[in-house]
Amino acid sequence: MFAKALRLLREGILIGIVTFLLLEGLLRLYHYINPIFIFPDNSDNRFRSKPFAPDFEFTLNSGGFKDTEFPKEKVPGTVRLVGIGDSFVFGVVPYQYNFLTVLEEDLNAQGGQRIDVFNMGISRTSPREYLSVLIKEALPLKPDVALICIFIGNDFIEISPKPVLHRSFVIAAAKYVHDLLRYVEGNNVYGGRTSYYDDDTPTFSEEKFLEVEAGRTDIYIESHKMLPERLPRVMAYIDEIKAVCERNGIQLLIMLIPDEVQVDFELQQRVMESIGTAKERFDFALPNKRLGEELRSRNIAYLDLLEPFRLRSKDARLYKPRDTHWNIVGNRLAADLLHNFVRDAIDERQRS
Repeated sequence: MFAKALRLLREGILIGIVTFLLLEGLLRLYHYINPIFIFPDNSDNRFRSKPFAPDFEFTLNSGGFKDTEFPKEKVPGTVRLVGIGDSFVFGVVPYQYNFLTVLEEDLNAQGGQRIDVFNMGISRTSPREYLSVLIKEALPLKPDVALICIFIGNDFIEISPKPVLHRSFVIAAAKYVHDLLRYVEGNNVYGGRTSYYDDDTPTFSEEKFLEVEAGRTDIYIESHKMLPERLPRVMAYIDEIKAVCERNGIQLLIMLIPDEVQVDFELQQRVMESIGTAKERFDFALPNKRLGEELRSRNIAYLDLLEPFRLRSKDARLYKPRDTHWNIVGNRLAADLLHNFVRDAIDERQRS
């Protein structure tokens, strides 16, 4: 009897392993043919939206970017700016409210020299992919300016190597279904959105939202190893981006996007309570300070949105409820802050 049970157990384990490997292979093959964001890989195509997919009342362009089609031929006398970053650049708001759309309208409102702003944001990417997008897709458009948007919330986290189990497509699919059923309340997805946009509808449950924000807090602790370990990796990619821009005569600008927990003091308290840690342990401006020091030492022009967003958040909500991304007002504020920064940088470039 014991021998029979042992044999059945071995057969069951063998069947389970074969089934797992078969599913793993099938999912990897499907992802190779039709990339899906739920599966782990290092390609910037993982979270890229499908070409010509609907995004509320807008249709994405042929590159899967939230913008009109990028003209290959550059009109003489115009300035081209490419905006590269993650889901903040792609945006959860409709196209007309995206900060790069608004920025382009504002820059050209007074006439004069035309400035074309191309939105090349891809959700869930990090500095590694920003470099890839710059080289593979931005350079052929012959831009004059590259605006690289660094999201403090997870650009230091996403750049890290993933544990072995996190590389399994089967486990990734199971986790995605689990999180979808348990946590998601709204309609926030990466591309393919056809429903009506509501600026006040929460995306995640309170539990999931606090879990996401709490998972990003190590970077605000000065004694924690995360920032000293990850900052050099981020800067290594920024250095490569800078080198590419210099070789191609492109003006490099950096924008630092604050996480909501850095801006909203009430949210800080809720997050601290959820993890049972005193707020005094955290310096929520720490990564901005360290990153700013590195950028200044390299003479890279940058715009840090943290303090202006903190100031404005006292009388306005800037992030979509339980979502982590800017709402319409937040996008408007980012465009307003960028306007003079970009205009001054372009004017200085043309004077030199």
